[in-house]
Amino acid sequence: PAVAWTVQHTSGQGAGEPSPLVYGGPTIASDLNGLLKASFYPVQLRHRGAFKVCYCSSMREVQYAAMQGTELDIPLDKSVCDLDNVLYTMATVVYSQGITHSEEPMAACMVDENSTLAGDCKVTVRSNRGGLSFQDVTVLVSDATEAICGEAPAFGSFEFMSGDAFAMSFHARSALSLPTEPWVSAESDGYRTVQRHLKVCYCQKDASYSWDGNCQANDYQFAGYVSLVGFSSYAVPETTCYRGHDCRM
Repeated sequence: PAVAWTVQHTSGQGAGEPSPLVYGGPTIASDLNGLLKASFYPVQLRHRGAFKVCYCSSMREVQYAAMQGTELDIPLDKSVCDLDNVLYTMATVVYSQGITHSEEPMAACMVDENSTLAGDCKVTVRSNRGGLSFQDVTVLVSDATEAICGEAPAFGSFEFMSGDAFAMSFHARSALSLPTEPWVSAESDGYRTVQRHLKVCYCQKDASYSWDGNCQANDYQFAGYVSLVGFSSYAVPETTCYRGHDCRM
């Protein structure tokens, strides 16, 4: 089926900017699980920051029009997805990066039982192309899938320490209060496991999309993660152990 997509900055309103190949359609293929996959190339992102990817299935739109008894008059060089009032669903987020995304945790930061991040937490953001500045902004947001840099609430910002155009270090000068549960808990074999991370979001002043150079919601790039370490009364429950018996903590 022919499909169309758009990308737009996370704080943008209205229609997004279509892919250059929107009228030619994507490459449709099946993955290893037999599910259809639509691939678009090339994709043009004119600014750095977070872009939502919105997706429209023309087959579903045609089926919906048929159910409503609506006749569609679509030029050969157009898609049903070009019509007004069709459904675009957010599929994912693309980050246009000028910095290096770290696959490994950028730092391990201490959290106490009151969900307070210790003031010595430090991260270093790098860019092979340069362009970093002490005026750049580094913030922490939730590790939840739906949390988008620049759009999700920030738990706190880091302050500049040292660096140059290729590597810039920031730290939490004072303790930061985190939400009650900034991590994801899951049950495994009857025990609760805890994955504790926060996303590190970074705004380059030199690459800001705004006219005044101030960081807007759509200017933030995804730098990586910090791991949260330490004990928490609600994340790690107390365990009673008895002599001569196995004890799991």
